[in-house]
Amino acid sequence: MIKEEKASKIETFIKNHGGCIVYEGEGYIGTAKWEISEDFENDIRVMWAISNRAHEYWNSQIAVFARAASVCERDSLNVRADIESIKNGYVFKRRSIIKPLIKHGLLTRCEERGGMLYISFKNEQVKRCLTKSGQALEMAVYLFADKAEDNGEKVYDEVMTGVVIDWDGEILNSATDVRNEIDAVMLHREKPVFVSCKSGAVDSNELYKLSVVAEKFGGEGAKTALITYSLGNTPHACSLRNRAEEMNIKIVEYDSRTTEDEIINKIKSLWV
Repeated sequence: MIKEEKASKIETFIKNHGGCIVYEGEGYIGTAKWEISEDFENDIRVMWAISNRAHEYWNSQIAVFARAASVCERDSLNVRADIESIKNGYVFKRRSIIKPLIKHGLLTRCEERGGMLYISFKNEQVKRCLTKSGQALEMAVYLFADKAEDNGEKVYDEVMTGVVIDWDGEILNSATDVRNEIDAVMLHREKPVFVSCKSGAVDSNELYKLSVVAEKFGGEGAKTALITYSLGNTPHACSLRNRAEEMNIKIVEYDSRTTEDEIINKIKSLWV
């Protein structure tokens, strides 16, 4: 989201509870500024669909893209990296991911030649989504929450993603400044929902982080939720679900069969 001169509703809410939202350029980490155009909305939907269909390999492929991009200039859309230096046990080109990314124009190039991997991204925002684990899911959750309607009215007055919150409201350009990044914050009639989005492994620490942030900045009636790819039925998954229930954290699970309408319907009720 683009920061406007006038404080947003979520900014005001956080400020009224003692903190503040930090943006990029205002410290060592900050909330990213996104331009949400119709074209980018379509890109988000495509990335979410591909990540679902190829869930098993998505995060490792993103790790390869990230490693390759890290050796180039930050604003470069054209990445060149030595294959041996970035593989590190990963398969560096998953056809089930690369082919649809190229088909839809999110990558304009991804090829191996002479021991080098060449990657070209559509634009800077797509590059961000394809070089940070979980970013595509975060953007999808942002989009779906922003589009959620009930009887023709928006469910959430405002939605933000990748929200970095400074705990004491005083921005210092120092690693000692206490901050938390929340994957998404949704505001329904002055009732906030703090959301963690996980496309990979989830542990109980994520639940505690959500709970602490909601208690500190949410006020009475704040809600918390974890949106994650299906946890399965392992003992760890069952334990995590039980712990979340005890902490009043809703879990929204999805898989490769989940449609956009289905996940929007689940997100619509998170404020309740």
